Amino acid sequence: MNFAFRKEVLPYAYQAPMGQRMATEFGLPQYDRFGDIWAGVVMKYAIDNILGGAVVTGYSTVHHDRASDVYTNLRKEAVGMELNEMFYTYMDFFFDPVWRNLIPDSDGIDADYIKLYRKMLTKWEDLIQ
Repeated sequence: MNFAFRKEVLPYAYQAPMGQRMATEFGLPQYDRFGDIWAGVVMKYAIDNILGGAVVTGYSTVHHDRASDVYTNLRKEAVGMELNEMFYTYMDFFFDPVWRNLIPDSDGIDADYIKLYRKMLTKWEDLIQ
């Protein structure tokens, strides 16, 4: 994946650690394969609603044939699919100072993971202040 952005957007490009380490260290579900997707969601929200910018997308310049097994990928992604579908709804909790620490209890969504992501994103934001 190739993309470019202005330095002001760097904190929002944070890709949360995923995989076995997160599951073991923090007792969270073992999410895999969503780090770049969620970083893109956070970046899009921040650019639109905080930085007042615009996002430009284009077409891929490389034809990619799937080299991996689709069923293996589905098994790896299944645990995070529900959270992935709801991830954007948490953006106000990420960025609005009033709501930052008021992420609601889980409705089948792993709120603890969202809280951890928010904590790490805050550290990145502080680097550019």
